[in-house]
Amino acid sequence: GTARRAAESSALAVKDDHSAERYARMVAKARAYNRRLAATPQVIGELSGADGAVKGDFGFKSDREYQSLLDFGDGIMATIEIPSIGVDLPVRHGADAYALDNGAGHLHGTSLPVGGKSTHSVITGHTGVADKALFT
Repeated sequence: GTARRAAESSALAVKDDHSAERYARMVAKARAYNRRLAATPQVIGELSGADGAVKGDFGFKSDREYQSLLDFGDGIMATIEIPSIGVDLPVRHGADAYALDNGAGHLHGTSLPVGGKSTHSVITGHTGVADKALFT
C-alpha cells in the first residue's frame, strides 16, 4: 500500500546517502538514547489529568530528540513484518492518529527498536479500521 511505498522510498533515499555509515550512526545514537532511558524512571505514554483525561495525542512532537532519532523520513523508524498474517507496515514515532492510520506506532518512553540488553520497545497498532487491514 501507500505506507509500504513510503517506507521503501525512504529506505532508497537512505541507501543513496552512504547507507551503511548513516545507518550505523543512527543505531549508535538510538542505543545511547536507550541506555539513558533504561537508567532513569520512565513515563510511558501520556500523563492524565486529575479528571482522568489524557493530556496530549500520543504524538510527542515536542520531544525533538525523540523525533530526530532513527528517522528514515515521515517519522518512520522501522518496519514490522509478520509474513504469516500478511503484515508489513512502517513503524512511526509516537502513537497518534497519523501513525496508527498509516501503519504502526512506537510508544514514547519505551526503547527505540534497535535491540540490545535492557531494551523493551512497545509497538502500537489498530485492528478493525474500516478501510485498512493493518493488524486485522
